Amino acid sequence: QKSAAVSSPGPGPSAGGAAGSVEISPPQPKTEESRLSPEEDYPFVEKPSEDFFCPVTLGLLLQPHLTSCCGKHLSEESATRIQGVGGPCPLCKSPDWSTVLDKHVRRQVKELHVFCRHKEKGCWWKGELSDFTQHVQSCQFRYLQVSTQGRTELHNAAERGDVEAVERLLSTSVNVNSRTEDEGHTALRLASWKGHVEVVRLLLKAGAAVFIPDKCCRTPLYWASVRGHRAVVEQLLENGADVSICSEDGLSPLYVASQEGHSEVVDVLVKAGADVNQATTQEPCSVPLGIAAQNGHTETVQRLLEAGANVNHQNKSGGTALLYAGWEGHSEVVKLLLGAGARDIPDKDGDTALSMARANSHNDVVQHLLQHQPK
Repeated sequence: QKSAAVSSPGPGPSAGGAAGSVEISPPQPKTEESRLSPEEDYPFVEKPSEDFFCPVTLGLLLQPHLTSCCGKHLSEESATRIQGVGGPCPLCKSPDWSTVLDKHVRRQVKELHVFCRHKEKGCWWKGELSDFTQHVQSCQFRYLQVSTQGRTELHNAAERGDVEAVERLLSTSVNVNSRTEDEGHTALRLASWKGHVEVVRLLLKAGAAVFIPDKCCRTPLYWASVRGHRAVVEQLLENGADVSICSEDGLSPLYVASQEGHSEVVDVLVKAGADVNQATTQEPCSVPLGIAAQNGHTETVQRLLEAGANVNHQNKSGGTALLYAGWEGHSEVVKLLLGAGARDIPDKDGDTALSMARANSHNDVVQHLLQHQPK
């Protein structure tokens, strides 16, 4: 492919006679050709015919001028500058020549199809050359660069959910499992966090590893779970994601889904074999039921109880789901726990759900607890 930039020609052809040797000065960016060519090369969809390039400058004939002497085409700049100093036709050497704008060829050139200059950065625009400059100048990928932290275009495309860009990048030799230097994020982790299920499917099909964690040992499944992206969670599980892998601070996908109240994700994880009683080192709530109760997620509490969660589990300090739900004043959760057989067990400091509810003036919770006290 020829360069589309109008290069500075060297010494011009000999004019002969009195005209002598003609040297053409470098063209200035004032013509339409210069304005329409903000990049060095045009990324053509298909290589254009050689006839669409100026034989003098080797640039694209955006303003093709037909010579009267030999019937060839020159760029507007070449024709104007050579004729301006009385030079002969640079192609057939005829001293008596003129040119006229060939509108038919100009239209053919402007109808050539090109990709965006920022195609490799993820832009999938394709259109006629006549629209190229306007698109490039407004393209959102214009200033996008690969991060110094090892963040690639695949990372960027996956995070923003750009399916076409991801497909194109995966068709190259890109490393689908590359990690950023700062946090250790893979493209799959970023797409999972954002909930871009189509991108997740593409990455998995291309061989993305579901088990690669970030620098805090948080897997793509962890991030999809904490954000409540059920479809992504299902895709990851279908491709071998492990529900038991915990983060650096001991949190499982089920724990963080319960913490955020994503009951549908909780269902999916439980059906995939997640342990509803798997404890973490987190205080005050070390199990999924405890954190869901503390945060008042009634439906999630219901799902966990149905899945076999221990309603009277105590953490290291002796706290139970009932104690923390009472403390926070979540009356519906308290009723649900009591109905499932929860007992108001004191923790190591002697505090109970009833005492904490009274201390925090949660009167409706106090009433529920009093109604369930042993006679």
